[in-house]
Amino acid sequence: MTFWKQIKYFKSNEFDSPSILKSGYDNMDEQFVRKLDALREKFGKPMIITSGYRTEIYNDRIGGAPNSMHVKGKAADILVRGEDAYTIIGLAYMVGLKGIGVSQKGRNRFIHLDDRDEPMVWSY
Repeated sequence: MTFWKQIKYFKSNEFDSPSILKSGYDNMDEQFVRKLDALREKFGKPMIITSGYRTEIYNDRIGGAPNSMHVKGKAADILVRGEDAYTIIGLAYMVGLKGIGVSQKGRNRFIHLDDRDEPMVWSY
């Protein structure tokens, strides 16, 4: 996965499934990571990944969708609040990310971004 050397804003371990070292490096989809890096460039602020790659076992344990893009290495959840959420959603569309999930209630606010084939927006 030599593409990681070309990624400016993220390290592969930010995408690791819990307790599986290098799982982000080995399993994240190159096209998705490049789009996320382009989004971060346009956003101009740090972005904290709260969930990246997930093993099927971990995804099941946390109640993730059965066909989750996280398991395919094509998704990340980003910690975000307030108007930054609006900005990230717009930028995600601009860089070609088609899956956008929004959770802006309570303490665990995040935006899910993924690289699915068909556009979809939802809330949690």
